Amino acid sequence: LIFTTGTISLPKAAQLSQYGLVRDSLIYDQINPNVETEVPCIAIPLFHIFALISVTIALNNGVSPIIVSDLHVADIIEMASIHKASKLITVGALHQKIVEHPDFKNKLSEQIVSLAGGGSGLTQTQFLRIESAYKNASFINEYGMTEAGGIIAIPRITDSMDIRSKATGMIYPGKTVRIMNGNGEILPTGSIGEVVVLDEGNLMKGYYNIPKDEQPFD
Repeated sequence: LIFTTGTISLPKAAQLSQYGLVRDSLIYDQINPNVETEVPCIAIPLFHIFALISVTIALNNGVSPIIVSDLHVADIIEMASIHKASKLITVGALHQKIVEHPDFKNKLSEQIVSLAGGGSGLTQTQFLRIESAYKNASFINEYGMTEAGGIIAIPRITDSMDIRSKATGMIYPGKTVRIMNGNGEILPTGSIGEVVVLDEGNLMKGYYNIPKDEQPFD
C-alpha cells in the first residue's frame, strides 16, 4: 500500500504489486543502458513511489544505492560527495536547491554525470538551469503517478537536451497511454484531455477500502 493524495484530494492507499515494481525495474535498461555502472544517490522519502521504484531499479540491476535519510540540501550534497555518487535522484524542487547551494560547485558539479527527477514538473527554463549547472551531466525528468506504478513516460538519456527539457519522453515499456475526453473518446494528437493508462502488470488494483463503484477504472 502506497498512500497518495495527488494535489487536491484526501489521502488514499493505492494497492500495488511487488511483481509490477520488479518488472518495471528490470526493463529500465531499455531506457538507460548505463544503469548497471551508475552509483545512484536517492534523496526521496522511501514511502514515495518514486523512491521505491528507484531503489528497486538499482537493486535489480546489481547496484547498491546511496539512500539519504536527512533531506536537507547540505546533507544530500555531503552524502553524494562522500560516497562518490555518479547519479543524483530527487524531486525537481530539491534539484533546484542543490545547484544553488554554496557547496555544490566544489563537491558535485563535476562528480555527477546523470540526474533523474520526478514527482513534480519543471519548466524548460528550470530544467536547463539544473542541467547546465553540471559540467557533464544529463538530466531526465520522469512522468508518472503512484496509481500507475511510478513511471508512465520517460525521456531516453540519449535524447537531446531540447527534447528532454520539454517533453515527457517515450511511453514506458509495457504501458499503453491514450488521451481521452470526459466521454471516454480517444482524442487526436495535440489535444488536451485526461491521461488514461493501460498496463496488465503494473497498475494499482484499486484504492484500499474504497467501494468498487468509486474506483477510477472503466
